[in-house]
Amino acid sequence: SEQSGKAFFYQESIKETKGLLQLFKLLMQMRNSIPNTETDYLISPVPNKHGICYDSRRNDSSLPKDADANGAYNIARKGLLLIERIRQSSDLKNLSLNITRKEWLLFAQRNNG
Repeated sequence: SEQSGKAFFYQESIKETKGLLQLFKLLMQMRNSIPNTETDYLISPVPNKHGICYDSRRNDSSLPKDADANGAYNIARKGLLLIERIRQSSDLKNLSLNITRKEWLLFAQRNNG
């Protein structure tokens, strides 16, 4: 019947959409690990200004080696953003220490190494 045909099409569309979303999630995934091992590394899907995607397995000592180090690295970078904001402020009493997502992305893109 036409009704069961629509239901089948709808179910197939949901399966395809879920599959596509899963592939997108894997593409954008930065942290990778293998359970029950010491393997834990980061891969960025976004290239830097030299066209190279960050991979923590490359052993670049100037960049984070795992997710914990990456978190600490970006907390420090947010501190640099706040220091920059404090230096540029003429009114420290009304200085906001809140960092919006837009501000962070602009700062990170401007200072991406």
